Amino acid sequence: MNLRPYLWPASLVALGLVLRLTVLFAGPWGHVVRAVQHDSTRYIYLADSIRKHGSFGLEKEEPIPAWEGLFNLRKSNGTLPPPDEHGLYPEVLRTPGYPLCIATFEAITGDLRAILFVQCVLGALSAAAVRKLGLNLGLSSRAAFAAGLLWAVHPGLIVRDCVFMTESLFNALSLFSIFFASTGRGWKSWLNAGALLGFDGLVRPVALAFLPAVLFLVFRSSKRRVVATGLTLIVALLPPFGWAVRNAAVGNGFRVSTVGEITIYYYFLASVRAEERGEDPYATWQKQSDQLLKELQVKVKPGEDISVVMQREAVQELKSKPNVTAKVLLKSQVRLWAAHSVGDLYDIFGEKYQSTNLVARYVFGEKTEGPSPRPVDALLPAAWSGLNVLLIVAMLVGTMRALRSREWRLVVPLAITIALFSAATMSQGMERFRTPFLFAVVLLAGRSLGSAKPGENA
Repeated sequence: MNLRPYLWPASLVALGLVLRLTVLFAGPWGHVVRAVQHDSTRYIYLADSIRKHGSFGLEKEEPIPAWEGLFNLRKSNGTLPPPDEHGLYPEVLRTPGYPLCIATFEAITGDLRAILFVQCVLGALSAAAVRKLGLNLGLSSRAAFAAGLLWAVHPGLIVRDCVFMTESLFNALSLFSIFFASTGRGWKSWLNAGALLGFDGLVRPVALAFLPAVLFLVFRSSKRRVVATGLTLIVALLPPFGWAVRNAAVGNGFRVSTVGEITIYYYFLASVRAEERGEDPYATWQKQSDQLLKELQVKVKPGEDISVVMQREAVQELKSKPNVTAKVLLKSQVRLWAAHSVGDLYDIFGEKYQSTNLVARYVFGEKTEGPSPRPVDALLPAAWSGLNVLLIVAMLVGTMRALRSREWRLVVPLAITIALFSAATMSQGMERFRTPFLFAVVLLAGRSLGSAKPGENA
């Protein structure tokens, strides 16, 4: 048996797995609290409700003033559903995909940490999937391997695989969905692509931003194009649609999640107001959210859907301040593309990180609290952000080369994915929101190394 075709993908998986497990066992495995980030607690509580009661809800809202305020406001205006037979209020902010996976692997192994090990394995396997996807899209062997290597070693991805957050699972599901869409192997590929993307929509609702790329590749790869595209679309939309029906049935409205309305109101609008006043949006967020809640309490009428009011009020105010809104969006994009996750890495190892605010100080020219960082303190953040900037440059070079060669199969799905996720980030630019489309970045960056495979341009 000739093992040479498996050598390169196996080496990518091995390298990716060694790096991830080294970080996992050196940090969160022995001190599981290190894998718990700000949003992790809710996912773990929801996983417990699934495992113990077969129900997706919380006994009480998290002790965060903004979330408790919305909970109490819904209760007072009569739009909060009653608790179920287990005393749990039906959840609508988070979707069930990730908590279900946590609960499943904890039930099998009896260990909450099992999902972290699974995430590391998926992250390593994804490096080989990136390489194969690159080959499917017409990259040369060298360029495809380089893209897979970048995925295997990128520190932002390694960090995400070692914490209780949705990004790791979300990244793997979306990547494999696009991979199956690119294979052109018949109805099984269509079903796999659609099913993975559909479940991904229950991990994070923004998964539908991958849908144009998946449908484009299915259409281009299939002989029965209309049937293949239609089937993939239906299968991908069924899980989110079903969850929206569930939410309507329990009294939370026909929606997949309220995360979009909360983001635009509590974060985007708060950031615009902070920018208008020359304030740090992160340092003043609690004050801003308290004020936004007070305004919401005045505007919401009995029986009125609070999420609808939040979106309406936020959109109206953002439209009235186009210049400030544009400035916030521009800053968010800079952070999205250049930001590092050094602080999260420090947390994994139980260390305290003092932010250097390099981008705020030297890119935006903002005044930040605290002394200027020492060169040694800025070394790791600067190197990490430098890597991300180099990726941007390589991506742009690769994109230009692909466009000159009219490699639409490569450029169209990747560019659309990057554009949609960049837009969906709104004011919340940070590295963890870049990782879902990082496969597209590294594939286009790989194209900068040389020409595509002969005959694969069209």
